[in-house]
Amino acid sequence: MHYEVRTKATPSYGFGTDTKPEAYLEKYLPKVPEKVEEVKPKMDPKDANKVIEFLKAAYGATSSKDAQKEFNRLANELRMVSGQPAQ
Repeated sequence: MHYEVRTKATPSYGFGTDTKPEAYLEKYLPKVPEKVEEVKPKMDPKDANKVIEFLKAAYGATSSKDAQKEFNRLANELRMVSGQPAQ
């Protein structure tokens, strides 16, 4: 964004004499909402739980700690988008 400060002594060339950047920004920038609306779950918990069952099976089938950690992370992501608490 470009903002040019002009004084009364400066020729305006049709742009006016804007010397208060904060007033300009308040006028032209979009307002930030004071209260953020609650986000509704994006996935049905039943569907999330079905996928989590597959992740549990994969978790149990491997001995790799890194893979188990990733399966747990993915399951928690599914819980989050379906409105369930992480485990």
